[in-house]
Amino acid sequence: MKKLILLTLVVVLTGIGASAHAALRLAYVDIAKVFDKYNGTEVAKAKLKKEAETQKGKLEKDQDKLKHKLEDLQAKKKALTDEKYKQQEEAIMGEIRTLQGQIQVVQSGLVNQEKEMTSQILDEIREVVKNVADKEKWDYVFEQNALLFGGTEITATVLKQLNSK
Repeated sequence: MKKLILLTLVVVLTGIGASAHAALRLAYVDIAKVFDKYNGTEVAKAKLKKEAETQKGKLEKDQDKLKHKLEDLQAKKKALTDEKYKQQEEAIMGEIRTLQGQIQVVQSGLVNQEKEMTSQILDEIREVVKNVADKEKWDYVFEQNALLFGGTEITATVLKQLNSK
């Protein structure tokens, strides 16, 4: 009798566990693919590229001016005393060091802008993934690289909704 009750209990619990497991819905998204094909990514890249080209143009003009100053100074070398030449050369070298510092600041600023834009885009993607998961009643949504087997791919749905914004 005890064995029969124990056996019945095991069968019932196994059935409950199996039915709960069967109801679990898993999906996955290829975040890299969504990021690359998202229209917002292209807009952000274009904006960053334009900013980089603008800054590069300004810095190249300053660099050319300093190059010409140095060439002019070298052309006047025979007409100047050694002391006067060294003073003017030092002044130009100081300007070159200042320009190099500005270049580093610009590069750092562009890297920070890129990080910020990437973070904003990933936040938008996460929000859309959450909306799709809620709408389609997915229990769990994984990033494609984190899931070894199973699940349903919802990358196209996420991308479609993201680009329709």
